[in-house]
Amino acid sequence: MSERRLQRDILSLLLEAFPRSVSGERIAELSGVSRVAVWKAVRELKARGFPIASSHDGYRLLTLPDVFDPDFLEPYLAQEVQGIRVVFEEEVESTNSRLKTLAEEDAPEKTLCITERQTKGRGRRGRSWFSLPGKSLTFSLLLRPRLPLGVCPVVALLAGLALAEALEDLGFVATLKWPNDVLLGGKKVAGVLLETATDLDEVPWMVLGVGVNVNLEERDLLPLPFVATSLQVERGAPVPRIAVLRRFLVHFFAHYEKWRDSQDFTPWVAEYNRRFAFLGKQVTIAGGKESLFGIARGVDAQGALRVEKDGEEVPVTWGEIA
Repeated sequence: MSERRLQRDILSLLLEAFPRSVSGERIAELSGVSRVAVWKAVRELKARGFPIASSHDGYRLLTLPDVFDPDFLEPYLAQEVQGIRVVFEEEVESTNSRLKTLAEEDAPEKTLCITERQTKGRGRRGRSWFSLPGKSLTFSLLLRPRLPLGVCPVVALLAGLALAEALEDLGFVATLKWPNDVLLGGKKVAGVLLETATDLDEVPWMVLGVGVNVNLEERDLLPLPFVATSLQVERGAPVPRIAVLRRFLVHFFAHYEKWRDSQDFTPWVAEYNRRFAFLGKQVTIAGGKESLFGIARGVDAQGALRVEKDGEEVPVTWGEIA
């Protein structure tokens, strides 16, 4: 067994036992190595920054480190979401661009590309999306639905709903701004970007990009060209990024896999509209040749926004709420 594989196995065992200890003898037995090899591997893990305590009971994680190291993050996520493959880049131009390259190289569904720093991140309509190391949660997820293009845009709405639910799990009250933003107190805290590849009959893959302002401080948000907030600003204390990521994946794949089997967004319409921040309000839809003004009546079963204009409802599938 390679030393790196042994370190990964040790992290998996410590995660399973957290916050309890695992004896060196037990680790050695399960890994098929000597206790000396276990001791050396734990020493290397400590040198890599993992908070591992040693005692007569064995080894244990003092805390769950908020890091994107695949040796830790993959088994941590796999505790609730099987099949996740983590690709970590300390710095990358765009996680979406990196993952699209991997998609063309036949990377499997549930490949997740995550980074600390994104230098040319993109949002909708060519906007930039920045990330700050240690503070932002920036990742992209590869999906292979093998479904017609026309039914796939609702995946962005499912992702927004899953993000809202993940934040609710952590004690926040989140709302949605169609089609791709998550809000706290009316301020943007997260966004999604869905990009697809198509052939004649179906979507062979989609890349879902997600950015969450987790532990940004107020001064970090000042340069943004829109009103934004972060989880830390709203709570007044840091929030573990890995917890946000795991809760999102749990909710998202529960929705995505059910939707993929049915190709029907109807079961999520009510839950989406319940969190829709602009329900019954006057809105401006921007992004087309001309803006559209009307009253937002929520999304429909195709994920379109129903806008009432001059007493009639218009299903909107383009642009965004300005």
